[in-house]
Amino acid sequence: MNNVDTGYCPITGEKVLSSQSVRNTLTLMHSCGMYDYSGSFAFKVGLPAKSAVSGLILLVVPGIMGLSLWSPALDRMGNSVRGLAFAEQLAQRFNFHKFDGVVRHDRETEKMSTSDKSRCSTCRCKHHHHHHTESDR
Repeated sequence: MNNVDTGYCPITGEKVLSSQSVRNTLTLMHSCGMYDYSGSFAFKVGLPAKSAVSGLILLVVPGIMGLSLWSPALDRMGNSVRGLAFAEQLAQRFNFHKFDGVVRHDRETEKMSTSDKSRCSTCRCKHHHHHHTESDR
C-alpha cells in the first residue's frame, strides 16, 4: 500500500487522518502553500507543496511519494531557491504536474492524420474530429 496520501502511518499502518482531511490538506497545499508564489508554483510544478521560512518545502506527488526539500537560501517571497528549482525540474523531468496528461494527449493527437487508424495511446479512443490538426481538416 502506498501511504503518501492515504492518511495511514507508513510505520504502523494505523489510519491517522481521514480521507477528507487528506484531500483538504492537499487542496490547501496546492492552492496556497507557497506563500505569494502559490499561483506560479501551481502552473510550473502542479503539485501540492508547503513552504516554510526555514528553507523547507514539503512536496507531495499524490500516490507516489512525499519529499522534504531543504536549502536555507530564500527568494524574496520566502521560498527556498534550490527547493523551488528542484521541484520544477522534478515535475518537468517525470511529468508529475497534475495536468501533464492533458498536454501529453494534446501533443500526441496533433501529430495524427485522418488516415491514421491506430488508437490514441492516452485516451485509447479511435481518432475523431478532435484528434485532427488544422491542416488535416
